[in-house]
Amino acid sequence: MNPLSSFSEAKKQTLSSHAKLAFTLPGNAEKLSSLGLKIIQVPTNILIREETQNFPEFSNLIFGKNHEKTPFLPPKINQDDTAAILYSSGTSGASKGVMLTHRNLIATVELFVRFEASQYNENMDHEKNVYLAVMPMFHIYGLALFGVGLISLGTNIVVMTHFPLVPPILGALTAKAKSLGGVFGVSQLCSLKQVSCGAAPLTTKILADFLHTFPTVDFYSGNVADDKAGEIPVAFVVKKPGSLLSRNDIVKYVPDMVAPHKKVREVVFVKSIPKSVAGKVLRRNLKNLLPSNSSKL
Repeated sequence: MNPLSSFSEAKKQTLSSHAKLAFTLPGNAEKLSSLGLKIIQVPTNILIREETQNFPEFSNLIFGKNHEKTPFLPPKINQDDTAAILYSSGTSGASKGVMLTHRNLIATVELFVRFEASQYNENMDHEKNVYLAVMPMFHIYGLALFGVGLISLGTNIVVMTHFPLVPPILGALTAKAKSLGGVFGVSQLCSLKQVSCGAAPLTTKILADFLHTFPTVDFYSGNVADDKAGEIPVAFVVKKPGSLLSRNDIVKYVPDMVAPHKKVREVVFVKSIPKSVAGKVLRRNLKNLLPSNSSKL
């Protein structure tokens, strides 16, 4: 579950998935416990024993002395059984649960692992590689790559729980190297070997700046849009005849219903929403309804 989900979003996902137990950082414990879930609070760093001791349920689960006395018969699992339920972003409607089977995850992990392993030469110890996990684990890409795939290779993973900078991470890396100054700046980041980007579009300027600043870094991009935010949420609204609904009404209404990053930044009033014969919103066609001087959707 997205930790930034609003209470209403978390409630819908909890009910639809029939969740009973939640592992969470303290910041979301109150929100989740109010949904009737059994909560196990997780420390930010389990390697610090003193910190872990402040979380008795988690500590007992990991370091408990009575594990061998607790009988446990693992259930029989088939590859076609559901392994995880991940929720869509809900950009064009209510967020929907997507059931992933064990077979789905096995195939996806195998794809990632084979590609990643192909990047190593015979003399490279992949266990010494460190990956910065900037993708959310509640997204299939982050779950399959970091949550399951790279762990199977024995690599080290550093999880970022929050990225406070406004510009995209790629732009932030480039700016940091430049601020340190020329060759010296790049040398301070010489441990950077590979960057992959595909979940969001990059502007040509950001990509060109990065490649110029880090010429020796392998870069993989799935696609080549506001330089600071990447893309922003836009609401396309069809008003009923005689309605006095305003842009500010919509902007003020949405925040209580969605996570912060989904807050509407721009409102476009249209005569109708383009849909397919099956009734599905044609999101690509919506971009054509944006004013020419408007921000990218």
